[in-house]
Amino acid sequence: MSKRMRSILCGLTLSVVVNGGTPGAELTTADGVRVIFDPERIAFIEMEPSLAGLPGQMPWRTGPPKPAVYGIMSTGPLWISQTIADFLEQLKLSEKFAQLTLSGGDSIWVKAEAVSYVRSKSALDHVAPEVHAFISIGGKERAIREDVESARKAIDDHRGKL
Repeated sequence: MSKRMRSILCGLTLSVVVNGGTPGAELTTADGVRVIFDPERIAFIEMEPSLAGLPGQMPWRTGPPKPAVYGIMSTGPLWISQTIADFLEQLKLSEKFAQLTLSGGDSIWVKAEAVSYVRSKSALDHVAPEVHAFISIGGKERAIREDVESARKAIDDHRGKL
């Protein structure tokens, strides 16, 4: 028997489906395209960059920046309209994600098990003084404000293996 929870996500309907004890999720776009995925594949979620003043850059994206979910689609992120915390809670994934701070001050939520490494910045990194470390998740490197030990602790506190 299936158990479904629904909420509206940026033109999408999210259904968390449990069939025979195996959780999965289904997204249905506003035009009826269904995407069935494994929520465990989500690698990280961050706020999309502001597209203000960039003509021709995704003209269908309007309004304030929204959280971008990486790891579901191979073609890029999936944008959601709810908060990152609510999205992770709905999928019962909160305990697996560590919250860190990107160089610009926005949060990034990383699946602890998906973090390949944390490294300190080097003299060759041309980044803002607020940046103290870098993390690699899902093949993408992000500059963060936390130092290496703080980032490692946050990741390991959420089932990481660093």
